[in-house]
Amino acid sequence: MKMLTFAGAHACGKTSVIIKTAAILNETGLKTGVMKLDCIFSDDDSLYRAAGITNIKMISGNVCPDHFFAVSVPQVFEWGLENRLDVLITESAGLCGRCAPHIRDIPAVCVIDCLAGISAPAKTGPMLRYADHIIITKADLARPAYRDLVCLIGSGGLPDPMLPIYMYHRHGREGVKALCRNIRTVAGPSSTIRYIGKEQNPYGAVFVMPALFAGICRKQNVRVILPESGALAEPVIYMKKAGEENTTSRIEAFLFSGRGMQTASSRMMTPADDHGGAIPIDRFCRTHLLYPELETVAAMLKMYLADKG
Repeated sequence: MKMLTFAGAHACGKTSVIIKTAAILNETGLKTGVMKLDCIFSDDDSLYRAAGITNIKMISGNVCPDHFFAVSVPQVFEWGLENRLDVLITESAGLCGRCAPHIRDIPAVCVIDCLAGISAPAKTGPMLRYADHIIITKADLARPAYRDLVCLIGSGGLPDPMLPIYMYHRHGREGVKALCRNIRTVAGPSSTIRYIGKEQNPYGAVFVMPALFAGICRKQNVRVILPESGALAEPVIYMKKAGEENTTSRIEAFLFSGRGMQTASSRMMTPADDHGGAIPIDRFCRTHLLYPELETVAAMLKMYLADKG
């Protein structure tokens, strides 16, 4: 059994990287398992289960996670052998900052969030210094390379909230702020389509728009890109009166039935469950309620876009 150690700051994207890594290893015939270590709380074990990855979760509580990991290695290794793993990956937040959540002669990976700031590597400590490989995450539309190049769909000067809410969940307030720095214009699809791919283009170089409009924009010098994690999907919203739960259940039964999904897919409205849909949907759109964040994100957009202007 081979072993790999992954470490990185809180919410830097370790779990997402590990899920993708484990999926690739499993496809090659190597049974891969993960040990998740955190201090107080973690629900990442449910993400690993959903991805079909064998896993075990450990909580260090009042003990430094790196010290807890050091004394738990024999137990974790034994667990890997019992589950007949070919590859065992350990994930630790490395929150101590003074100790290295890595093992001598075992390949070590450090995950760094590119939105963490220019001084982040210097503050990361041994988990970066002693790493064999470094993975940079969140290199998406929030990174500085897209400064003033992005056109988002929207109206009234404010973008459709789906992407900003997604950025807020993945990267927090700094993610929304970074995205706003990169926004050049906000406009409707019908206003931008005629300019995409032309030299005289006042809107930007990167357009985020619905799949239906993106398909219309396919030209020789235009690339249509689907995010690796899947596309974002606008939620289906319906309202009900108190005591009408039966009505709601009938609506849901239709939406997620074979007929409902086929109807949605044929009209380029790929279902959130994406069974039978032509376009994969990001897991975020299936696991988060959007309404509680709408007011928060809308306020941030107004503030950051006003500051930018």
